[in-house]
Amino acid sequence: MTCSFCFNDNIGKTDDMAVQDFKKMAGTVARAGVREIDILGGEPTLHGNIVEMVSIASNQGLKVSLSSNGSNMPVARKLVKAFGDDCILGISVNQGRVNREIGEFLAECRPVVKALYRGKGCFRQQIRSILRRTHGKFYLIYPDIIAGNRADSLPFGEFRERVFHTKRMIPDVEPVYCSGFLPDSALYPELSETRCPAGVTKLGILPDGSVFPCNLFFGMKEFCIGNILTDSFGTIWNSQKLRFFRRFRENHCPVAGCELHESCHGGCPAHSMKFYGKLDGPDPRCAEQRTQSKVGSLIRTQKGSPPIL
Repeated sequence: MTCSFCFNDNIGKTDDMAVQDFKKMAGTVARAGVREIDILGGEPTLHGNIVEMVSIASNQGLKVSLSSNGSNMPVARKLVKAFGDDCILGISVNQGRVNREIGEFLAECRPVVKALYRGKGCFRQQIRSILRRTHGKFYLIYPDIIAGNRADSLPFGEFRERVFHTKRMIPDVEPVYCSGFLPDSALYPELSETRCPAGVTKLGILPDGSVFPCNLFFGMKEFCIGNILTDSFGTIWNSQKLRFFRRFRENHCPVAGCELHESCHGGCPAHSMKFYGKLDGPDPRCAEQRTQSKVGSLIRTQKGSPPIL
């Protein structure tokens, strides 16, 4: 669908992963102790062998999370019916509405439902309508701007505040964001001492087998740490390129007045690398938006009055 927010926008065309390669990858990560894989896209249900691939992962003891835009409902139904809780299907409803077919699927199969946060209001009536069908949670995601689209950008603290405001009206709404901001140390205690989950609780793998600290580094070839189809998992996991992500020293965000500054780990290193050319810089969604806001407040001050930052 060439979504403007897609993190894969910089990668270019690539062949789908072959079933035999997927089988090899699944076996490698399962033997290494991995217990869950996320299958992203593009649109995973368009892969001609996706049902077989999920079966392979399940037989290796792997739980699968699969993100879909709901454009291929027959395959989505097949996955839910064939694998149940072994395949957690997430349906993205970023357009703010669902057609009849998707609506029936939501009511019948009750998948995970999610959407990018798109500003104040964020189609609350549609969220309520969807929740009446699914009786579950609705996840609002903090938007990435790794593809260069800043239209949906807002500071992390503002996103969190707005979503919790929505949650007061719709209790089943939950925020979703990277632990590079506030680490999920309750579920993953190791994240309290690391920069972000990259190379700690997650890795990203492209269809050709190349491995990166996380999926947001796809397209940044200098961060490739090996190939899951040809290299041992130990060699990949012990790559020196992962050292930065595995230790946290201080939050370099310049917005020191943010109420989350002391607990935040500084945001996403991939965003900093993309926009500023360095891993330890600030997250542009916070730094640039807050700077613009302060400039605006200076312009609005009365003539002769001292600026207040």
